[in-house]
Amino acid sequence: MKFDEGIIKLSIGNKTKTIKFNDLDKARKDGIHLEIKTENIRNGEIYSIVLKTTKKCYLERIELDFNFRASYFSMFSNGYQSMSESREYLKTERMKKAGLMNRIRGYDSYGDYRFVDYVRKKGCIHSTGYTYLKSFKSTLFAASLNEDKGFTFFYGNISDKKIKVLKDLSGTEVEDSMEVLKIMMSYDVDDSWKYYSKLVKGKNVENRKISMWRSFGRYGHGVDCKEIINNLDSIRENNIAYDIIQIDGGYEANLGDWMESSKGFPQGLKFVADKIKEKGYVPGIWIAPFICSNKSSIYKNHKEWLLKNSQNAEVAAGRDSSLGGKILALDIQNEEFKVYLKEVFDYLKNCGFEFINVDYMHASCMIPGKGKNRGMVLNEAISYIEEISKGTRIMLSGTPLVNAFKKVDYCSVSCLNGYSWENTAEKNSNLKERRSVYNSLVSTLNRYRLNKNMFNSVPGIFTLKNKGSNLNKHEKYSMLFLSYVMGNVIMNSDNIANYNDLEKHTLKSLYPLIDLNVYHMEIIDNVYKIKLMYGEFRYEVYFNSNDAVKTAILRYDCFNRHREDFKKATIIDIKPHETKYFIIGDKEKITNWSHLIVN
Repeated sequence: MKFDEGIIKLSIGNKTKTIKFNDLDKARKDGIHLEIKTENIRNGEIYSIVLKTTKKCYLERIELDFNFRASYFSMFSNGYQSMSESREYLKTERMKKAGLMNRIRGYDSYGDYRFVDYVRKKGCIHSTGYTYLKSFKSTLFAASLNEDKGFTFFYGNISDKKIKVLKDLSGTEVEDSMEVLKIMMSYDVDDSWKYYSKLVKGKNVENRKISMWRSFGRYGHGVDCKEIINNLDSIRENNIAYDIIQIDGGYEANLGDWMESSKGFPQGLKFVADKIKEKGYVPGIWIAPFICSNKSSIYKNHKEWLLKNSQNAEVAAGRDSSLGGKILALDIQNEEFKVYLKEVFDYLKNCGFEFINVDYMHASCMIPGKGKNRGMVLNEAISYIEEISKGTRIMLSGTPLVNAFKKVDYCSVSCLNGYSWENTAEKNSNLKERRSVYNSLVSTLNRYRLNKNMFNSVPGIFTLKNKGSNLNKHEKYSMLFLSYVMGNVIMNSDNIANYNDLEKHTLKSLYPLIDLNVYHMEIIDNVYKIKLMYGEFRYEVYFNSNDAVKTAILRYDCFNRHREDFKKATIIDIKPHETKYFIIGDKEKITNWSHLIVN
């Protein structure tokens, strides 16, 4: 597959130039030389472009335009960051920008709405970092191989059979040379993904499935020491085999003042971490190092640490009423602030925390800075977190995902689950970072290939309780089952003391945790069919994400957990938001059913 057109836009001195790839001789007169290389690989190509200059220049973007022949009917959109909705869009669908109220409230800071072009035409879909297009006969896979040099966006126009690759280089200063673009494009998404995973550089991903209790789902950012201890006692008394107990927001005096304890933690963090260890669990803690509130000591005493735009105005990174309202971004490129961050992480480690959940990573790269584009700034932030967190395990949240590939142990792949199936108001206003069960599950499912290849994937928090929840039994089971199957971190936030016997039995049925291999997924009419293996046994899972009953056709050799045979192809009903699974093979050979999750 060859690109048809290409441009790079840059500035030299006071002049802005748009260089076309079919007219590079003019660029050489200005001291600009582009090396464009194509490497043939199995079923496709790798394209790389290196810019060399004899003069200091500032880059804006690079574009490549491709035409394809196949009649694709859908395109996968990887959302901008962990929380952003990620799914396949049909060519009859439109992508819409977050509505006016989201912009007024500042919610648009969480996504790509301010810097990505929403075409708003049917079949015009964009994706961050990687994508694939599907037809009935083939798939086309495309992915960035140098996201540390800038964010890569894939714009598909399915109806016109075109795809544009755009590298956001705004703010990039170059004085000699730089690899401005490196992408892979090939056919057959499953085969391509395996090859792509090998090309991505970084540390080997340790396949390590864990479970944790964390305070956020039930207590938000308002937990106190008493609630942590009460939950810890209930967990231990009921012998729940969590690996980690994580304290979320509420321990800090104000957002950003991580070493100052709130009134709810009068004895400090070390006291709580020690209690967690005494019960046999690993202490974990949440932190959002690149944001603060205007009530914090940082804001009052270190305004020079705040991220400022070209008009010297403070940069907002979102809004969250549970965190004090408006959230302000901090400057990762400020050396004094970096010293403070190291002190914070040393403090948390000295308190005994061995697992650190680093959230709001998108806040580190709200704008370009000091000759670096937004993707390069994020890469700097992730690298610094790696450096100052040595000796702990790290989980990133709220981050553009491709930049985190093979850099951290764990990474969120969805928003946190809410207590209702869908947040209708925010869905209707096109907010892709809304907190809902539907958004969480669909993003987790569509990003399943990341798990164990790029990091250990972290789905949303599940709940089994009815209190404070509008979820029915099918929805709660789908949360539990799909989080278990599609991720490597299982998170709960319920107070076990309030569980009845069935709920306790359901929770305990997760243990011991087992390694499941998901090897294929397909989507027909928003019903997800998942194929997975556990040891020698194969399973088929059906999840209906629709609000209406749907049907599925079972194989002739399926049987369910009640050992009911389906001797021939059978049509089954799947209720709205329901998940069903079936075993494939000879049921007489299966003697141990203890690994299956209780329904």
